[in-house]
Amino acid sequence: IGAAAGRIIGVSIVRDLHTREKAAKLLSNIWMVSTMMPIINPMIGSILIRHFEWNSVFLFMALYAAIMLLLIIYYLQETLISKNIKALNPIMVVRNFKEISINKVFLTYTAIGSISVTSLYGFLATASDLLIKQLNQDPTSFAWQFGIVMIGSLTGSYISSRLSLKLGINRVIKLGISITVISSISFLVLSLIGIFNVAAIIIPYTIQRLGEAMISAQSMAGSISPFPQTAGAASSLLGFLRQMTGACMAILVGYFADGTTLPLSIALVFGGVIPGLIFFRFYRQINL
Repeated sequence: IGAAAGRIIGVSIVRDLHTREKAAKLLSNIWMVSTMMPIINPMIGSILIRHFEWNSVFLFMALYAAIMLLLIIYYLQETLISKNIKALNPIMVVRNFKEISINKVFLTYTAIGSISVTSLYGFLATASDLLIKQLNQDPTSFAWQFGIVMIGSLTGSYISSRLSLKLGINRVIKLGISITVISSISFLVLSLIGIFNVAAIIIPYTIQRLGEAMISAQSMAGSISPFPQTAGAASSLLGFLRQMTGACMAILVGYFADGTTLPLSIALVFGGVIPGLIFFRFYRQINL
């Protein structure tokens, strides 16, 4: 619950302060920092486990949370211009979610971002089996390989941040989709012709992560842009749909896992190509 609140409120704060392209730039920066965490955190955890007891990880988390709480109390000012005292009224909550859920701009951007991010969930569901069990990589090598993948995401977030103001949301999304389409189809071709090694998994998927990171921040900014007064509700519904879509993909890929890269490659094509079809089908409605 605490982690979900941080993600939802963080996006809401961005919407309170900025609209569309400026929001996309800031969300790209936030996404870039978030991408660094899966690289840094395992290193911190391994150092703590090596020198202290296992519960030192939880003590570190508690200390980190306490520092964050103090920073929020003393340095994070309220970004909402005027509070709505009826915001928690059940009728108002239902009305807000209904209004958001039928908005075509929200639905289009959310579908693009949610389906695009399923590639990550598919990878997480099968990567350890493919790389450690099937290709006999040791955990340390797997950690480095995962780090390479996240560097792709980090690079995509940086590019997204640099281009959002120059090109606008939709052009950056189009560029990201072009990358995910090419990389996902390349991964499928490698799988179909039987090339099964570390490079054939890590290289195309790293490139796909680069494109997907560009799509994510831009689509998030586009999703919440129509709702200046209900940014929190829009952010929460956006997060829910992204997580649910990703979870469904992880379940499907895990269920059909057969020790080959074919289930993962199909998932990557779904996450890489379908957002492009949605984008071009509804381009007129989101080309604001």
